[in-house]
Order: sequence, then structure tokens, then C-alpha cells
Amino acid sequence: MQVNFPRFCLGLALYAAASTVTHQSPPAQADEYVPRPAPAPKVRLLDVPDTRQSTVYSCGAAALQAVLMYYGQEFLESELMARLGTDPENGTPPAAIVKLARELGFEAELREGMTLDDLTRNLNDGVPVIIDAQAWSDQPNPDWKNDWIDGHYMVVVGIDDQNVYFEDPSALGSKGVIPRQEFLDRWHDVEADGRKYWQSGIVIKAPAPAPPPAFIFVD
Repeated sequence: MQVNFPRFCLGLALYAAASTVTHQSPPAQADEYVPRPAPAPKVRLLDVPDTRQSTVYSCGAAALQAVLMYYGQEFLESELMARLGTDPENGTPPAAIVKLARELGFEAELREGMTLDDLTRNLNDGVPVIIDAQAWSDQPNPDWKNDWIDGHYMVVVGIDDQNVYFEDPSALGSKGVIPRQEFLDRWHDVEADGRKYWQSGIVIKAPAPAPPPAFIFVD
């Protein structure tokens, strides 16, 4: 499925099978969506490379791709999708991301019940966190607290006193921004077997970041 502009992504699986809204719905065309500019952050963001998911269900693989490149390891999204078992029905289970990161030599852990302070502590240590939250709903004024069908992986790269900032695989060239309280309302998702995740984060650590240089010679 071709994605023409930032929309939604299947982070885990659809929870309400009877719902008529699914992550497989055709995305809106680019000329139907007008992005809302957000204020610049008051903090320095982690230099996590920009990424763009190639399908509506591969945000997990794309988020991992960005974090791995932050630590100096380059992978194609398609390679990560294959190794993660990413598919249109279930997206990418969080356990698969943790497992692959460990296989690649990283310290990786899925933590549940995290707080904004937990995220901030990791950021202060130079560690980005992959989170799974509700995002890019097709519904106007969504009730985020009760939305379980718009799961989307993003990478937290900064937090200030007003907003949380993300490397969003659905927004090439821009950083995602969500107000702090709204993010807490969105920060949940559900897996294919019905297991719910509340305020979970995938913490992947390495001795030191090694992001790619800003400029390289074209050989």
C-alpha cells in the first residue's frame, strides 16, 4: 500500500475487530492534509536520524532503523522487517524489537509503566526510547484515552516543560510533537493476543551514540 503523507501505522494489532476503522484503510491524499506547525523545543533533541516507514504497518521497523543508525549500525527497513517478522496483520510486536536489538549486541529492554521522568532520564543519558502510542487517527477529535486502534511506534528524542518530541516514521523531514498531558492520554496500545501495554518503552543502549556525519563525500 502506498502512503502519500503522514497517517497512521499498525504498531501492534487491531483490538476492536468490530470497528470499521482499521490501519489498513486507504490514507488521505497529501492535498487533503495540512500539517500543523509546532513550536521549537526548549531543549536540545537527540540526533536520531530521520526515517520514513515504507508501509502503513512498518513503523516499528522504521523506528528501530533510526535508533540503530543513531548507534552507528545501518540496516535497510526491509531487512529489519524480515528479521522482526513484521506483517500487515500484526505489525511488529515489541518483544521482537527487543529480541533483535539484543541479537545485534545491544542492551535492550521493554519497560512498562514508564513516566515522563523516566523518559527524561534516558534522554539525559543520550538514550532514545521507542514508544508505542495512539497517533494519526482518521477520526476528528479522537478520544485518545479510549482509542486502541491507532497504535504507532515513534522514537522519543526530547521533552521540555510543554511537549514531547519524536522521530516519527510517518513524518519525513519533520519532528513529531505532542503536548505532555495529551501524550500520556495516548501512550498505550494492544497486542494481537489482546494484551494491553500502558506507557511502555523500548530502551536500547550502547556504549555511545555514533550518528552518521552530516556531510560525506560521494565516492
